[in-house]
Amino acid sequence: VLDNQNTTLITYETQNRTLEITGLSPRTDYTIRMRYVNHLGSNPQFYSEHSFTTKATSFLTAQDLVAYKASAGMIGIRWIILESNSTITGINIKAQNHAEIKSMNITNLTSVQCEAWPSYLCYNITNLKHNTRYTVSVEIFSEEFPEGGSLKSIEVVTRESIPDSVSDIKVFNISDTSVIVSWRIPYLLNGILRKFLIEVEHLSSFDESLCCQTILPINHVVAEEKEIYSHQIDNIMNASSYQVTVRAFTRRLGPGVSTIIDVPPPNLPLRKKPKVTVNDEEVVWENELTEKGPSNIRNELLSDVLVIVRSDDQTSKTNSSPLSSEFRQHIQSKDWWLAHVCSTNEDCSVKIGNEDKSNSSYGEINNKPLTVGDNYTIILAQVNKYLSAKSFTIVKSVKFEMQEKSVFITTESPVQSTSQSSAIVDTLDTIVGDIEHKVVEELLEHPQTKDEYVIDSTDPPEPLDYDYNNPG
Repeated sequence: VLDNQNTTLITYETQNRTLEITGLSPRTDYTIRMRYVNHLGSNPQFYSEHSFTTKATSFLTAQDLVAYKASAGMIGIRWIILESNSTITGINIKAQNHAEIKSMNITNLTSVQCEAWPSYLCYNITNLKHNTRYTVSVEIFSEEFPEGGSLKSIEVVTRESIPDSVSDIKVFNISDTSVIVSWRIPYLLNGILRKFLIEVEHLSSFDESLCCQTILPINHVVAEEKEIYSHQIDNIMNASSYQVTVRAFTRRLGPGVSTIIDVPPPNLPLRKKPKVTVNDEEVVWENELTEKGPSNIRNELLSDVLVIVRSDDQTSKTNSSPLSSEFRQHIQSKDWWLAHVCSTNEDCSVKIGNEDKSNSSYGEINNKPLTVGDNYTIILAQVNKYLSAKSFTIVKSVKFEMQEKSVFITTESPVQSTSQSSAIVDTLDTIVGDIEHKVVEELLEHPQTKDEYVIDSTDPPEPLDYDYNNPG
């Protein structure tokens, strides 16, 4: 093999009449020079030569060609074409046995797109003989290879057999009365997919007197082949556990795939509401769900109360807590954080913004300070838990704007007039209501002349160290 500079790139020796040469570059000129060798050797002066240019792309072939289903008179095939720069002009499909050949030409690829396997192409070969072996071949034509490319073939018998198992079984939208189960279509149907059989077994309940209910098998009838199927299972019990098994059915029942579903308790009333304060003022709640005298049975289902702060201003922040997916519908915001975790068995007081940090099974606890001027809502989420399943009883505070901590400062000169003294008394009464009025009046009758008065409404005042007999 020589390049366009007449430089020998590689030399082959073969006794066959054909040779496949690989490792060449696309869109490149090459020359093949062939010499015959006998028992005396070869003559370098005598040779055959042929020049050629490699194509821009390789042959297009039907990769992963398989008969994914078959019946008495039909074969369904599936394959994939790898991405390339070639433009496909057609696909030829043949099905032949010892007595007949059926040939189909496809020019519109969208007509053979698989619904159940989106990256694959599918085609049903019909009007075949029952229980007969066929050789099925697929050949792809492109603009660069109008004569076709590499032929792919498989052997298939026209009869149904057991389907493969389903895969990727999942559960979602679990409530205390229903659950949705989804699964992926079997990779090989080996027949006409008619239905899925869903078996539900009641394993346990928190209330043992309710276990175990008998649930009849469910027939999920199939109208078409698609990638994902789902079914809602109703009339299940809360605080219970179930096993769900899904099987595909053609003319025969396929193997089952099972998953365990734990159903959460209902949203139980809040047993103990924590005392939550912001700037030493107790938070006002929108609704009251505290249960009076909860039963011992319910107490065993209660786990913790989560104290959550939600920012109500527009923000691009996102919470990365493990609870983010579970709380999405309850909190309705991505900007929130866990400020505290209270046990349902203990009295709990939480001062928002005290900068406590720790880790918990619910994620990071970060009781960070609130920003003055921003709007917030405090959310209590009581965790109701049975095995691995959780539900949340939600109580929200009234939305509030964060204010600065109240501080009273005056730099006025001593007040002598009765009207001015009365005005200051009224102001002081508002800020420090727990100071007796008599002490305030005595303070005004003997004011200090140099120092400023500073009274913090959030902390009790220090004892007055004042000599009333010597006000100077």
